[in-house]
Amino acid sequence: AIYVTDMHCTECAKKIARKLYAVPGVVQVKADVPKDLAFVVHQKTKDPAPRALWEAVENADFVVTKMHTTRNVER
Repeated sequence: AIYVTDMHCTECAKKIARKLYAVPGVVQVKADVPKDLAFVVHQKTKDPAPRALWEAVENADFVVTKMHTTRNVER
């Protein structure tokens, strides 16, 4: 789960998803716009680096407030 600031609409969610799909190992992205959350499903054999996921969201011009992964990350 990736908590994002200011995900206002489905277009925002799509922009974030496009960047997350570019991270190796990501196979599915689901967004909960009202909760400002993006959920990432990865390949069973590949665990994407939390930093890569974080940076993908930042490259979509959004701010990550925290992440819950197998390795929790907060800034």
